[in-house]
Amino acid sequence: MKTIFFSLSFENVYKNLFFFSGSAFFRLGEALKGRDDVQIVFLLPASYEESFRPFIEEKFGANRKIELIHYPYAKKRSFFQKLFYFFYAHFIFTGTTFMLTTMGMRPGEPPGGGRIYLMPLKFLIANTFGRLKFMRDKIIPEIFYRSYSKGIFEDAFEKYKPDLVFAPHLFGQFDQALVAEANKRKILTLGMISNWDHFDKYYIPVQTDKLLAQSEQIKDFAMRYQNYRAEQIFLTGYPQFDFLGNADYAVSREEVLDKYDFAPGAKYIYYISGSAYCPDEPDVIEKILRWIKEGKLDPGVKLVIRPYIGGRGADQNFDMKKYNSFRSNPSVVFFEETLDNGQKMADYFNLMRHADIVIAVYSTALIEAVVFNRPLVITNFDGYKKRPFFRSVRRFGLREHFKKIIETGGVRKTENFEELFEALSGYLKNPNLDEEKREVLRKEACFQTDNLASKRVVDAIMKYAGLN
Repeated sequence: MKTIFFSLSFENVYKNLFFFSGSAFFRLGEALKGRDDVQIVFLLPASYEESFRPFIEEKFGANRKIELIHYPYAKKRSFFQKLFYFFYAHFIFTGTTFMLTTMGMRPGEPPGGGRIYLMPLKFLIANTFGRLKFMRDKIIPEIFYRSYSKGIFEDAFEKYKPDLVFAPHLFGQFDQALVAEANKRKILTLGMISNWDHFDKYYIPVQTDKLLAQSEQIKDFAMRYQNYRAEQIFLTGYPQFDFLGNADYAVSREEVLDKYDFAPGAKYIYYISGSAYCPDEPDVIEKILRWIKEGKLDPGVKLVIRPYIGGRGADQNFDMKKYNSFRSNPSVVFFEETLDNGQKMADYFNLMRHADIVIAVYSTALIEAVVFNRPLVITNFDGYKKRPFFRSVRRFGLREHFKKIIETGGVRKTENFEELFEALSGYLKNPNLDEEKREVLRKEACFQTDNLASKRVVDAIMKYAGLN
């Protein structure tokens, strides 16, 4: 009997591969229906039992098992583990690394990865030890195994003797430790990252034998930053984007306008908040609403604001205070649903599907919206203020994954209110502006949006498990 280990160690993995009909999870279940020569063992951190076990037991076939793993280093690490992490994580030093470790994400909070004065040391590590092949291939994986993995997954491997290990959240230490155990036992490993910004942040201490890359950009970053070769990588597209093309959830523009009490034929701008990362967003919103009131933009245009729901409680409170002054404005509608089920997710994407313009400040929403060929705008300035660069939204442009999408021209980057008005006015008059550039962006950032990415993921699992 063939055995496949399938890790579910992060909420994004559930969103990407599990929750909707037609997802990789459901397709894999269909592919294995009636087969008694294979079993899938889902490995979950023990803390996720209540969140995911009932769903798996209800939705997957009989040929599945669930193993709960107590991973001790999720929150508490020894001094040596912290020191070792600092060392290997900085085997790369990208624009993203520089921004995260010297400026940070939130104004008023220190940067991640240690004190700012350690930046030269991080740069030195990347350009010395980080360039040594034997360090990447041998030394770091071995020390990582001994420090973070040894003994944790041993019982599961001895019990099931897997033929393939699938780790779809390689940025997470649970999946890294799982891969380290499999590599030590010379068991074939297949991996993915669960978000598009994971490969250009920090170095990942283990590599899988085969890698599923959602886009050309991710493939490029895997080779440039994470020690992969082209022949190890299989392009899939984003499996969660199959949901965007699922006819069961899509609705017409007229239905969206009716749902939010917009006038027939009304135009609307979808503003996706950057939360505490972008404290000056109220300035931008106030200016847009003034243009609407003064009739400088299309008459009757609405502004749909999506606050930052998924962050920490402090971020959500920050957003609530930030936007309270706009709640009574007749031109504003808020979409504040948590995306915890298919219908709410559908509502979020249907608003995006039919928006006349999508505005976001360096957000994943930009590559979601390009699937629908929506005009895209970034506000690369701090409202009425001029903050120093290390506290300005402009610092986010240093991140490598955003550099690539800006280079395509498929996103209009505005540097001041004048450029923002020009972009909004132009797109409202002619939504086909920059359409060819958006297509370049879609191909670079999304690979294929043919609703078959989940199928390609399952095909790869079946192939590398020897089940074709």
